[in-house]
Amino acid sequence: MMAVGCVCAAVFFVGTDVFYFKKYRSLIFIPSIVSALVGFAIMALAPMQTTNKLSEFSFLNLITTFGVALLMLASIFPIIILYVHLFKRALCEKCDIRIILTSLIIALGALAANFVLVFARYYALRCSIAFIFLSIFATAILYCGVKDRGFGKIAKKWGRVFLIFLIAAVIVAFADNIYTFTVMEHNEALIAEALEKGETSITLTDPFGLTKYNSHTGIIYLSDEGPDAWPNMFFAKYYGLDGVVGTNKMKEIFGASW
Repeated sequence: MMAVGCVCAAVFFVGTDVFYFKKYRSLIFIPSIVSALVGFAIMALAPMQTTNKLSEFSFLNLITTFGVALLMLASIFPIIILYVHLFKRALCEKCDIRIILTSLIIALGALAANFVLVFARYYALRCSIAFIFLSIFATAILYCGVKDRGFGKIAKKWGRVFLIFLIAAVIVAFADNIYTFTVMEHNEALIAEALEKGETSITLTDPFGLTKYNSHTGIIYLSDEGPDAWPNMFFAKYYGLDGVVGTNKMKEIFGASW
């Protein structure tokens, strides 16, 4: 997604330089852009991508994934509201055209990074990182370029509310990831200790994510269904063990429904 966003932005930057500012020296970047497009095509057409991640080409799939991409766009509406407000202020103030165009091009790159997933089999939350980062960059450029950045009193109050929730979410997510990392680091220490003692079987804790911001959420690490479960088999093979069993602390506490 970041590749799509950056390549799209690069095409618009060169096109703007050539057709708007009449600076034809920017044509020297065309080979680089073509190389980037070829590199992206190689990645996108790799067997793993086409088999597991590329959606079957049908009108229903396109409509479904387009709707998901729109929902992702709506999920960061505070950034979009701020961008639209600053863009309007930049036009009213007749801000430097380079600032406006730079911000607009990066925003178009962000949209490309988001809507390229219309052709994907699914839209995981982690896939939105490029879109969010580029949107923030585009907004920051406008923010530095305009003089009047003011909002109404109601908007400022809602802004404070969102800021409080954002700070709380960052703290909770950070703590959640620290816990996951600590468990996995402890597992690594147990494996090293077992190998040193010549033990061939080991029981490890499967870390869990309490929030959607956890890097472990949605990823299969270990299974509590015995050493013959496929993740445990490959885990044992990787570390040179005969058997690995995972324990799920949350399932032990809350039962099988977890």
